[in-house]
Amino acid sequence: MPISLEKKIPLLLLLALLILATAGYFVYRSANSLQEAVKREKQTTEVLVNLDEILISVLDVETGSRGFVLTGNDVFLAHFTDGKQKTVENIGRLETLLADNSDQTAHLAGLKKQFADKIVEVEKHISIRRSQGLAASSDEIAGGEGKVLMDNIRSTIGRMKSEESRLLEIRESNLQNSLSKNFWLMMLGSLAGTALLLLASYIVFFEIRKRREAEIELIEANKELENRVALRTEELKKAVEKASVGELFSRDILNSFSAHVAVLDKNGIIVEVNNAWENFAKSNSTDEELNRTGIGQNYLNVCDGDCGDVNLAKIKTNLTAILIGELKQFTIEYPCHAPDEQRWFLMQVNTLRGENGGAVVSHYNITDRVKAEKESEQLLLSEREARREAEIANRLRDDFMASVSHELRTPLNSILAWARLLESGKLDAEVSSKAMKTIIRNAETQNRLIEDLMDIARIISGKLKLEYENINPRELISSSIETVKPAAEAKSIKLDFSYQKYYEENGGKQTISADPHRLQQIVSNLLTNAIKFTPEGGAIKVGLAREDDHAILKVKDNGAGISREFLPFVFEPYQQDLKHAKQSGGLGLGLSIVRQLTELHGGSVYVESEGENLGTTFTVKLPIA
Repeated sequence: MPISLEKKIPLLLLLALLILATAGYFVYRSANSLQEAVKREKQTTEVLVNLDEILISVLDVETGSRGFVLTGNDVFLAHFTDGKQKTVENIGRLETLLADNSDQTAHLAGLKKQFADKIVEVEKHISIRRSQGLAASSDEIAGGEGKVLMDNIRSTIGRMKSEESRLLEIRESNLQNSLSKNFWLMMLGSLAGTALLLLASYIVFFEIRKRREAEIELIEANKELENRVALRTEELKKAVEKASVGELFSRDILNSFSAHVAVLDKNGIIVEVNNAWENFAKSNSTDEELNRTGIGQNYLNVCDGDCGDVNLAKIKTNLTAILIGELKQFTIEYPCHAPDEQRWFLMQVNTLRGENGGAVVSHYNITDRVKAEKESEQLLLSEREARREAEIANRLRDDFMASVSHELRTPLNSILAWARLLESGKLDAEVSSKAMKTIIRNAETQNRLIEDLMDIARIISGKLKLEYENINPRELISSSIETVKPAAEAKSIKLDFSYQKYYEENGGKQTISADPHRLQQIVSNLLTNAIKFTPEGGAIKVGLAREDDHAILKVKDNGAGISREFLPFVFEPYQQDLKHAKQSGGLGLGLSIVRQLTELHGGSVYVESEGENLGTTFTVKLPIA
């Protein structure tokens, strides 16, 4: 029986409702599946984003630490700290997102451990850079441990991203199959409900478009993230290169200085030195001193010690004032002598501008300048001494010429006066005899003066030659005593000659090798000098002895003596004690000739006197052979 339209309509409506209900059911299921898929895709996207951010943060940690190691600048540690914090946060988010995935949770645990190891390794490099400097930290980095850790982190992140991509593909495939199946079911069931199918189709189309838009957004997000990573990596690379170039530039500037240069921070810690500083320290310091003046050491400690050095105390005071900002600079010159040479240095300390403060210490070698100054001072002193000696020589020359003129003219005047009287023929025999004796005595005096002048001239010019003979010193001294005895008797002076028993042995013929004429001149000058300065009734003792291979002659008187002031000048030519000038007369050459002749014989002479009016002792020491 055919179904009426009214029944068909409800049937159709019912069928349409059933179809719509069925379509609605399948649409509902499709919507839930799509919602779940979108949720999973979003979760997967967040996982991938977090993994990329972890890689970026780890790179921040790596580049921040490398920047600090290369430059020693704490500014780079900000990247290290930020990267470390962001990595910890991203790992925490991943733990929540991957809680339902045991495989990814295991990978995340491994990644977490690898990051912890990386942090330990980086902090180790930072600590070594702080304590031991760039070279030690560079050697540590060159060990490759950091690279292995980074490769492991990249590998783990890559595996996790691959796993998420794989899950995303599976979910997308399942979703595609489910949508396709539901689509054909709805197509077969919606022949009677085009509107509903169209609506369903529209809904499906709309949802598909949303997914595609989400995929496009995800792709664009990934591209943007990759661009950000590339840009950030390039910026960090340029920053590291700039820091490296800046450090090398600063280092080259320091090494171009010939001065010994060290850079201190505000606490006095040495943070940088140039090659000149290092080379001087290595060649002039012990191992302990070398450690005290190297990078990382406090330079103020060098100024400590118990040596009481005023320069060190002054340096420490002024350096401290510069570090705390009370002074801008100061300089000081100080000696720093080596065992094999004398050296002087100029230390200059300048404040280091900038918010971190500090100081630059420079030591300049000024040895050449100081030596030149000392040589100039010595030349000036020598010139002054030469001028003074020239003035003294000129004065002595004038005094000598005046004295020579006087001493030569005095006996000559007497000779001329008595000669004129004799020429007049008015003198009786007694006066004539006295005149002749006076003329002869003054002529002998003048002759002795001339001989003394000739002798001293020959000695000074080196033309005086000795004629050595084997002579008996006892006999020669006795002969000299007999020669001056009349002069001694005239002043009632007692002359006593004593000699060791040695000179009586072998018939009293013990001899020495000497020029007899010059040796007699030595003895006569000493005896004449003693008689001249010994008062009437005085005594002169002459002694002859032997000591080892030398004959010793002593002439001792109890006369005027010699003052302490004049004693060093007794044997100098033309020198006379002004206190006894009238008493002495002559040119002041007798004792100088004694010394010169004694030294020509290879002997020596010296004088002793306890002071004025306490007598004088002259000792001549001559070699026997």
